Amino acid sequence: MSAPPRVVNVATRFLEISAPQKRAYLCALVSRWHFEAAAAAAGVEARTGYNWRADKGDVLFQAALERAGELFVERAEAELWRRGIDGVEKPVYQAGALIGTVREYDTTAAIFMLKGAKPEKYRERFEHSGELHGKFDVLLSTAKGTLERKLARLVEQRGASDVPREPHT
Repeated sequence: MSAPPRVVNVATRFLEISAPQKRAYLCALVSRWHFEAAAAAAGVEARTGYNWRADKGDVLFQAALERAGELFVERAEAELWRRGIDGVEKPVYQAGALIGTVREYDTTAAIFMLKGAKPEKYRERFEHSGELHGKFDVLLSTAKGTLERKLARLVEQRGASDVPREPHT
């Protein structure tokens, strides 16, 4: 398996964006892909950030926004690698005193890393289409028809007042 992706220093990024608030917005997106938090970090309203993202005429900002998204994904990959492959040291306490540490691994993070690294080997194997596609709908329809016929027979035999009904909610 390849080495973990390195985290890029965002202070040296987005230098082509002259507006300091836009640059701060982009840097905040790299840290946490959350538009409202990025706007707050840049000292602007969330709507301003939306307007910047919606302005397709600002080609430099759009390119920088795309790069910010790529950098965020790199950070997320590095964190998955750290938790799933390298593990995280957790303190162990007994009677309130630190007695050591234990390395814990995030299995789910490791699974995501493997699926990303070798999707052909670790992809989900269940097919949602093919030979059985549509047969479940037929089975469900048949079962529903059978239940409706049984209910109709009950109504004929006992009268409408004796037929079980769903409780009102």
